Amino acid sequence: MKKVILSILILTGFLACKKEEIAVYSNEATGASIYFPRQEVDSTGDIYFSFGYIKSTITDTAVSILIRTLGAPTPYDRPYNLKIMDSSTATPDMYTIANKTLAIPAGKTADTLIIKLHRVPALQKKSYMLNLELHANEHFNENYYENILTPGSTKPKRYYTRMRVSIDDIAGPPDWWRQGNAAYSFANGYFGAFSTLKFQLLLTYYNVDPLELTAPNWPMQEGNIYRIIAWAGGLKAYLAAMQAQGTPILEADGTPMKMGVNAQ
Repeated sequence: MKKVILSILILTGFLACKKEEIAVYSNEATGASIYFPRQEVDSTGDIYFSFGYIKSTITDTAVSILIRTLGAPTPYDRPYNLKIMDSSTATPDMYTIANKTLAIPAGKTADTLIIKLHRVPALQKKSYMLNLELHANEHFNENYYENILTPGSTKPKRYYTRMRVSIDDIAGPPDWWRQGNAAYSFANGYFGAFSTLKFQLLLTYYNVDPLELTAPNWPMQEGNIYRIIAWAGGLKAYLAAMQAQGTPILEADGTPMKMGVNAQ
């Protein structure tokens, strides 16, 4: 008898559960948060770009930043509110927002923000920051952020609604062009003292892939010792020709660019 009663109770409970409706996410009831997903998965989330490691003939580049929403897509476009924060140090001549409209398209839950970065002389002296922030509007809230608090603070450790893009035109020497490296004396003897402008001239004049040239063991790879000797000689001849034409190639401090003592 107990088994019959228990079976009836289980069946009654099952039927009662079947009558309950499953809750569906509602943008109207809960609100749709907007955020930078890069901040969600990366330890810092920020973007760093340096013109210093690309050819001097390249004057612009584009950075793509994904913007995503929490919630269901809608059958209409939803504009979002993107602001340049007052803490930004980048000036308007350093960037352009390429998107014609800033909106999450109909039927979608994400948009790609395209920012064009411009190579201006000021970037050769220091790094500049473009700080972006997503603000709430009639379509989106800004409630989604990392809720780990800094000890003693009521502010979030990191907002997913903020993004920093750092820009400069400064290159550091590859490992093999640094003091202490086994190849340093040889490289310095032919290329001379490292400078960002000399490094960029090398990339441009010989159409070199910067990823290849900055590899830690590049001089030791097959044929590269001979390339260093030949490239140093070629650049020395080029610098001499430009000097003779009255258009010398100068370093950032205004002095003529020079190759190493072994360059022929």
